[in-house]
Amino acid sequence: MVVSEEERQELQQMAQSRSLPAGDVMRARMMLLLSEGVPYRKIQEMLDTTAPTISRWKERFRAHGVAGLVEERHPGQKPSVRTPKLQARILAALKNGPNDGSTHWSCRKLASHFGVSKDTVQRILTQTDPSPSLGTLPGERRSGF
Repeated sequence: MVVSEEERQELQQMAQSRSLPAGDVMRARMMLLLSEGVPYRKIQEMLDTTAPTISRWKERFRAHGVAGLVEERHPGQKPSVRTPKLQARILAALKNGPNDGSTHWSCRKLASHFGVSKDTVQRILTQTDPSPSLGTLPGERRSGF
């Protein structure tokens, strides 16, 4: 595999980095080894990886250069926002009671009803500290749901 001098320098910097994610460092080392003509079997042993993985990253490197080796970061689920509107809807539901014949709402039931996490419901209930008349369970503490 042919690598330009500029790419080689960038790959060497990545391969020696202690601050980059380990996967990025491993892929940089992989490309350096390929550019030196090291066979797949030897790379597999040295980096504890598989031939399909080497092929996949080699193709990405060919198509996108060094930038193709850096894996996209996945930020995860967007944080749910505790809006005043959501808070008002949850408190109104507490006041009216559930429609399924139950005697009270649970945090999980409210969360499912409004499409939010149980933790979001718990934070809202803890923040607002609803009174027992709004639907808290008998014997349940009003704060710290």
